[in-house]
Amino acid sequence: MIKFTAASLDDLDFLTELEQEAFPSDRQSSRRSLRQSINSPHQEVILAWNENLVGAAVMQHFKHSTRLVSIAIKGSQANKGYGKLLLEHCEAVARSKGQIQMILEADQTKPDLIAWYTHAGYIPKVKLADYYSANIPALRMSKNLCEDTAHSNRLKNIVVTESPLPFLDQVQSIECISPEQYLSEERFQRNASYRVFNLCNTYTYKSKGYYISLLATARDHRVIPNAAMIQDFTSTFFIQCLYEEIDDLLNKTLAGVTDSVVDYTLFLGHETDGTATRLSRSLYKLFEAPLVHFKFIKTNKWLIESVSLGQISSLCNEDENTLKRIAVSYFSQKKFNRPKVKNYEYDLAILVNPDEQTPPSNSRALQRFKQSAEKNGFFVEFIDKKDMHRINEFDALFIRETTAVNNHTYEISRFAHAEGLIVIDDPWSILKCSNKFYLQERMKRAGISMPEAMVVTNTEASIKAVLKHMDFPLILKEPDSAFSLGVFKVKDPVEFENKCHALLENSEFIIVQEYIYSDYDWRIGILDNQPLFACKYFMAKDHWQIYNWNAQDAQTEGAFSTLPLHEVPKDILNAALLATSHIGDGLYGVDLKYVNGKCYLIEVNDNPNIDYGIEDLVSGMQIYDTITATIKSRIMKARNINKYITL
Repeated sequence: MIKFTAASLDDLDFLTELEQEAFPSDRQSSRRSLRQSINSPHQEVILAWNENLVGAAVMQHFKHSTRLVSIAIKGSQANKGYGKLLLEHCEAVARSKGQIQMILEADQTKPDLIAWYTHAGYIPKVKLADYYSANIPALRMSKNLCEDTAHSNRLKNIVVTESPLPFLDQVQSIECISPEQYLSEERFQRNASYRVFNLCNTYTYKSKGYYISLLATARDHRVIPNAAMIQDFTSTFFIQCLYEEIDDLLNKTLAGVTDSVVDYTLFLGHETDGTATRLSRSLYKLFEAPLVHFKFIKTNKWLIESVSLGQISSLCNEDENTLKRIAVSYFSQKKFNRPKVKNYEYDLAILVNPDEQTPPSNSRALQRFKQSAEKNGFFVEFIDKKDMHRINEFDALFIRETTAVNNHTYEISRFAHAEGLIVIDDPWSILKCSNKFYLQERMKRAGISMPEAMVVTNTEASIKAVLKHMDFPLILKEPDSAFSLGVFKVKDPVEFENKCHALLENSEFIIVQEYIYSDYDWRIGILDNQPLFACKYFMAKDHWQIYNWNAQDAQTEGAFSTLPLHEVPKDILNAALLATSHIGDGLYGVDLKYVNGKCYLIEVNDNPNIDYGIEDLVSGMQIYDTITATIKSRIMKARNINKYITL
């Protein structure tokens, strides 16, 4: 009889000996690494016993998947089926956490090992060349943990309710049970051939309704609503993302409505009068739950203001005959909605600020990032600053909010990097690019051509030195300015001194730079030290900058022209690449002027604008695919642990 327990620090001697026996010396986890795995809240070390310890497995849990880091059985206990039992136990642990899939990497040069995993239900996904060392590839394999064991037309329909619902009495194709029955009866514990309709009174966190959906997911039952959907209803960004799929239909349906607010309720995909309209069916596919309340508001068009799960008990005020008709129609379906559950390899958080007036990416660009990332195997979630405590749920963080060292963007980036996530923008890029004082000094030391500049301190001597050595007009820059804010043009000594004194009240230093006229600035996007896009940003109307924040009309921003990279002068591309080589390998936007045959670096920006219809105008989806593919590649490289799996 074999049993399984979680490892403790007392088991380090056994685990170290097992590593030395099972793996070559260059692929063994150190005692320190094993200690970290035991102590980590995101990893689990499982021991297998008969009378003595016979093997162990290490698992790493992510938001939707569990990675089997290693599994090994002592040589003296091999060929007794212990490896299979240990693997099945690891899968059961992952299921109990609501995971969608198990992933692993196996040595492709060992056909018996690959065959063993294939027999256990693992499917080869990606070949990883030189994974362990030169010419020793790995095969990434995965197994879906939540597939039903029976065909959908054989699933038994179970309705879980906390109290009798009379309108279900005439429905022949369902069995109504209590939460306690679903929890305790053995048939539900051992058989995956159930479709569970969770009609509990509430789904709030830690309620019976919440736990029923969570339990059903762990049992591989098809459940409505599922635990992920319950959580998604609390996410404003999730709702906003789904809204785009029904935007046109919603506005066509409500085109003739004169009210500015519409309350709309769906019960089992039907409106409460019993009709199933195109809008109700479309909404149900997106928000699959028994009872859902929507609030639509009209501004220049109809929008979803809120979505919430309803309490089944609130239906007592509705006409019972109508409810029966809805229930009979719904449960008599031969085929129910079956959302396509994607086997996401990784979880990507995109940090945004819904209240930001000039975000680095507009809403359509964000959706393109999401689409591209999902195509690359990511589960994508838009987060904001209040989600910082959840960073450990993700594999990577992509920041699409204007960054600064002295706000939460840097703090979240730093925290995410410390927790082992792949981060764009990384904290060092934010630190370096956010401060023009640093950039001025760094580029000067690197010998990169920039407009003549001086650093001014809060002394009269420093201010007078500028008047002595530089000609007007001049540009004054706050060290941490962004989006043309904190950048000023002065035309004479009086204006210069007044503005200097004003700026130096908030900063110990300011940058004074010669003014170089041009109709436009070049912006070269760089990622991984490779050009990504090229734009010309023209100055705003009747202004010397790209942005004119004091404009009285809507034209605060100049025109643009997006060019193919092969049309960009080589001097421009080379200068941009040289500048970013002194910053890092992140995502940058390099601003340059090209005047009289000479190239001048203006600044290097982390977190550059990538807007739909501007920076992507030439390359289309390619720009998004390149960025998400880079994030994925970095995750894979970071996980290139020198270990293989043996039995």
